[in-house]
Amino acid sequence: MTIVFYVSGHGFGHAVRIAEVIRTILAREPRARIHVRSSAPGWLFPVDERLSRADVRLDVGVVQQNSLTLDPAATLAGMSAILGDTESILARESAALRDLDCRAVVGDIPPLAFAAAARASVPSAAIANFSWDWIYRAYLPAAPAFGSLIETMARQYGQASILLRLPFHGDLSAFSRHRDIPLIARRAALPKAELRRGLALDDRPAALLSFGGFGLADLPVARMARESPGWQFLAPWRPDGELPANLRCLDGRKVNHEDLVAAVDVVVTKPGYGIVAECLANGARVLYTSRGDFPEYPVLVGALERHATARYVAPEALLGGRISGELDALLAAGERAAPLDPGAFEGARVAAEIILEMAGGSLSASGP
Repeated sequence: MTIVFYVSGHGFGHAVRIAEVIRTILAREPRARIHVRSSAPGWLFPVDERLSRADVRLDVGVVQQNSLTLDPAATLAGMSAILGDTESILARESAALRDLDCRAVVGDIPPLAFAAAARASVPSAAIANFSWDWIYRAYLPAAPAFGSLIETMARQYGQASILLRLPFHGDLSAFSRHRDIPLIARRAALPKAELRRGLALDDRPAALLSFGGFGLADLPVARMARESPGWQFLAPWRPDGELPANLRCLDGRKVNHEDLVAAVDVVVTKPGYGIVAECLANGARVLYTSRGDFPEYPVLVGALERHATARYVAPEALLGGRISGELDALLAAGERAAPLDPGAFEGARVAAEIILEMAGGSLSASGP
């Protein structure tokens, strides 16, 4: 039973949540074979003899200079080049699906994945809280050339058998059928006190600096730590130069990010689906900044304001390393949110059950 996953290489969030679905499928179904076709780093996916991967790029997402700066012009050029090669891509991918004896395709969320599945007569499921046609519509006023891309992508999304629609979603009207599922999020397996001991954190409050796959090289983390001596800082990357004693730099490929989120008092980040879901699942407070003209941003900020204890910091303050007062204020803030119950984070299980049903032939392209 081979299931093929097409995963956007935009940042880490798409790969991280799909990795959770893959882990659940492999744990539940011994006959399952997983093949990932993605430009996302291979280390983000589970290590398992039943999983194989090919470096395939079917979208560009939104091209970014870093976690906070978007490049619509490069996005337009990159996606135009891919969709301009649609016929050869579909011929290649539909042949690959047949060669793999694929029983189901899952996409998060390259639109060509669903067109390829349809050409190969394989049922397909999308997993998403947004689609690229919706994101690109924000750029239409300044760049009308996005219009033809949006129309093409919407038609390709419409070929998906079903959308597994995540919470905190945007306009996903391009899909003809959907089922709502809970959040997909990683949760730490150990108590906070044990995680902090393992990270050698003392009794001072701790903050995690988390900026995903694009990073934020301009962030003056050493200055930030020096100006906040009452705090401890964790960064899953290593900046240049000498590090102050209250800054710990870790290899992001060798630590469980959800453990870092659960161990600290505050996560400093820009809102993306993956980090928001992880903070909600692990009860972290969030100091967030804006991330440019990305339509998902206000949706996720709304989720943080409703379900987490969160505070906004201006990009200029963050990039200037001036967040000590913001951290203290956030730590002192009362619990003003409505936390989600544990069942709200069962998305990986629910998605795995639907996908396995599809792959087993019980849920077809025209199923319920």
